[in-house]
Amino acid sequence: MTHFTTGDDAKLSDAMFESYRDTIVAQASNLIAAIAQAVK
Repeated sequence: MTHFTTGDDAKLSDAMFESYRDTIVAQASNLIAAIAQAVK
């Protein structure tokens, strides 16, 4: 969960995105697979 502050701490930087990319891709892939299974 994102914690918003008045500073820049919660902004998603390019470096943060790069570090989270594998997790983001895996979650998206799992979500698509779950939807595909539910639609069958």
